[in-house]
Amino acid sequence: YNNYDWSPDNKWIYYVQPEWQTNNRVFLYNLASKISSTPIYRQLV
Repeated sequence: YNNYDWSPDNKWIYYVQPEWQTNNRVFLYNLASKISSTPIYRQLV
């Protein structure tokens, strides 16, 4: 199953795939912080 998780400050969501969890967390956390000017709401959890 696909997984979503939150950054430590709960401002960003990132997408986790178990087979390459670390790389995916870093990539999507950075991607979200660059694209979004406001926090992503917790509706996706």
